[in-house]
Amino acid sequence: MHFRIIITLSVFFLITALPAQDNKRRVELKHILNSEQLKMVEQQRETIQFNREVFLKTFSEEQLILHQQKDVPRMERRKALTLSFSLEQKEMLKAQRAKLKKMKEAFRATLSEDQKKALIKQRKKLGMRKMLRKEFTF
Repeated sequence: MHFRIIITLSVFFLITALPAQDNKRRVELKHILNSEQLKMVEQQRETIQFNREVFLKTFSEEQLILHQQKDVPRMERRKALTLSFSLEQKEMLKAQRAKLKKMKEAFRATLSEDQKKALIKQRKKLGMRKMLRKEFTF
């Protein structure tokens, strides 16, 4: 009986601590990247968010319904949405991806070898966090 309570509390504290990892990751980035590189990362995040908002505004009523159906698995929704995209929407996505690819390439060009190693190490840690998050979600 006590063993179950201890395990339940341990899992609860582990799960509640995981969202704080995103803030911790940003703090770790501050130690790895210089101020110009941090600005580039933030600009990428803002661009991605802006692109999502702009793209969602192009959805038809049917596409919005598909997008909001939470009872359908995400991959099935995504496949159905992709099949419903108009030519203009496909071109918009293609242009957005190309712009982000250029931004990422410009960012990668600024990284030193030490920074690349530190980022790879951090990514491996993040992978472990994701694995733990998947194991302990109910």
